[in-house]
Amino acid sequence: MILTPKQHKFCLKYVESGNASLAYREVYDCSGSKPSTVSRKAKELLDGWHRMQM
Repeated sequence: MILTPKQHKFCLKYVESGNASLAYREVYDCSGSKPSTVSRKAKELLDGWHRMQM
């Protein structure tokens, strides 16, 4: 699976912090987004990669 530059940066930030929502906020434009939306989007990224590895 080839990652986009933003997905790659998200992975690096997630490994550094261990916090998917924080990593998502640092990489993607979340201005105006609810915390629950950021959390859901971060989880969708992680879940997608988990399924790809199965």
